[in-house]
Amino acid sequence: MKGSKSILPPSLMGGLMPQEEMLEVARKKSMLFIGIPKECSLQENRVALVPEAVALLCNNDHRVVVERGAGKSANFQDNDYSEAGAEIVESVKEVYKADIVMKVEPLTSEEIKLVERKQTVFSALQMTVHPKDYIKNLISKRTVTDKDVTSQFSDKIFVPEEVVKKSSNSFFNIFIEKLSKSARSIL
Repeated sequence: MKGSKSILPPSLMGGLMPQEEMLEVARKKSMLFIGIPKECSLQENRVALVPEAVALLCNNDHRVVVERGAGKSANFQDNDYSEAGAEIVESVKEVYKADIVMKVEPLTSEEIKLVERKQTVFSALQMTVHPKDYIKNLISKRTVTDKDVTSQFSDKIFVPEEVVKKSSNSFFNIFIEKLSKSARSIL
């Protein structure tokens, strides 16, 4: 048998084969507004986002503001960030108007005062090093009421309880639960 012949004409054969269909993908309407302040610790040379990460965010229709000189100690110029699509702002107050603020070091007492309602801050949190007043100031900046969400601490970030409830990862849940118990014992 040299080759198998189909009983269907060639014009119908193409119609029976799986065909790709181009579907329109809807763009999300929500846009992130991210602020990157300059680190103010004496020997801190890192920055929360490098220009390549900023370019990725900006290319996906998100807005990033960077405080002037934020990347200088990490050998990134303001021009690198502006070419990546970020807005360069003059003051830390302008950065803290963003919905999301990303830092390397823990917030200073002055920065805690700048945190607004409904704002998310990603930064280190060294609970055993900071005094109780520092932690209480952070807690006083909670952005929702107790009935909506109970805030729980992790080693690095504030984790809302609703995130823990939605997580199917039991290891993650146990990890967050143990950290939040240790946080409550400090307070």
